[in-house]
Amino acid sequence: MIKPVNLLSMIDARHTLSEPMFQAYLDHFGIDAAINGNKSGIKKSELDDIERFYQKISKCPDTEINFYDGFYVGYHIPQIGKEFDLLRMGHNYLINIEIKSQAESEKIKVQLIKNKYYLSFLNKPKYLCSYVANTDSFYCLDEKENLVTISSNVLVEIISKQQLDDCSNPDNLFKPSYYLVSPFNSTDRFVAGEYFLTNQQLEIKEKVLSLIEHDNNHFISITGAAGTGKTLLIYDIAKYLMSLNNKVLILHCAKINEGQNSLITDYAWTINSTSYAINDEFSPFDLIIIDESQRAKQDQFNTIVKKVQEAGKHCIFSYDMRQCLDNTEINRKIPQQIESLSGIVSFKLTDKIRTNKEIASFIRLLFDKNKQKTTYDYSNVEVSFFDDREKAKRFLTSLQNSGWRIPKYTPGKMNKTFQYENYLVTEEDSTHAVIGQEFEKVAAVLDEYFDYNETGKLHSTAPGWYSQTKMLFQILTRTREKLFIVIINNPVMLMRCLDILHNR
Repeated sequence: MIKPVNLLSMIDARHTLSEPMFQAYLDHFGIDAAINGNKSGIKKSELDDIERFYQKISKCPDTEINFYDGFYVGYHIPQIGKEFDLLRMGHNYLINIEIKSQAESEKIKVQLIKNKYYLSFLNKPKYLCSYVANTDSFYCLDEKENLVTISSNVLVEIISKQQLDDCSNPDNLFKPSYYLVSPFNSTDRFVAGEYFLTNQQLEIKEKVLSLIEHDNNHFISITGAAGTGKTLLIYDIAKYLMSLNNKVLILHCAKINEGQNSLITDYAWTINSTSYAINDEFSPFDLIIIDESQRAKQDQFNTIVKKVQEAGKHCIFSYDMRQCLDNTEINRKIPQQIESLSGIVSFKLTDKIRTNKEIASFIRLLFDKNKQKTTYDYSNVEVSFFDDREKAKRFLTSLQNSGWRIPKYTPGKMNKTFQYENYLVTEEDSTHAVIGQEFEKVAAVLDEYFDYNETGKLHSTAPGWYSQTKMLFQILTRTREKLFIVIINNPVMLMRCLDILHNR
């Protein structure tokens, strides 16, 4: 857990202690630093710049030793990865100071405006400042978001008048759900642009737009695991191009969801299921996006490729090969066919921006008994056990009434009877319907059909068209904050869950 540090104390420790001892000192305050063999965290040059910042303001009056109390150094918002160089929490206002070796004023302004957005959800006045070491200069963002130069004395006055709140743990204040904007589940905020892309998303976006503008290659792929922000990225690209009067067609290889219907009805987006590819022309559109393309049927994929080539259009395939839900989808090997297209340019998202590390760790351990235990407290994972389906159904209904989403296992095409229907909360969407969506609180069922095979991997013996194990993975990875596992008559799965939750 990160703790506030006295900047002068940190500087003294850096100059006096051995590197391993200084690392232990920083670890105590939850400060990640790229020293002693670590590759991530604050670099030596950044520590140098923080020291230059100290040397500059220490020349001002009213900078006694307690003046340097209460600074969070290199704080990251959980789950989001957004970092603040220096953050100081106060009862009356917040202070953010970004430390730069060198920077252009426009880049400083853009960063402080972004920081203003991330801090706005705390509903407190705030000062957003920057120190540039090579010019020994201070800047501040004014109320109209203009970047103004300030003196070191002005910054010292701002810090001095702050009523320090050093008991406030930032992790308890920054809710990841504030920032996880989904085109499907936060549609109005998405359209209004109330979000920022990560550096990796921005880099890929710029390269994709450059290809669309200058390159004759027709095919682009964007891949990434659940939580890496594929959907937000491709919909942001579509929104940007539409703002330039380009026509974009999105083909969704799953059921059209409520958010997409809103984009269609309220904002005039063109979104269709992949059956559209068989019957309609691509020529009116400047870009075609195939979302969840790992699920495309073979004839649909063939038609899309042919029509894109005939129309001379650009086409983005977005997919995650782990999100295939039945053996037919797996055996078609659409992702491999996409990557074998002539001239395709491929991009891969690796930074998990949506994934709650606690939830992700639980899922990883649940699906593989061989995975190494972690130190998470799993306070956002709950479990209940029932010995029959009727009791479980009543409990699931109560969860639904309390705001939990309970995506149901999708019945197969050939199923005349489907054992999961005995406890379904029928108002909920199927696993296929929630593809690409995310929810604050998700509940999932593990019944007696789930077990571990001889290699320690989770599997299901339930008969059905779709893989219950893959559908379970799809359900669990829809979770933003809280997860509830409801177990029906399966002591083996109960004990595995308890072992994970208690780090046994």
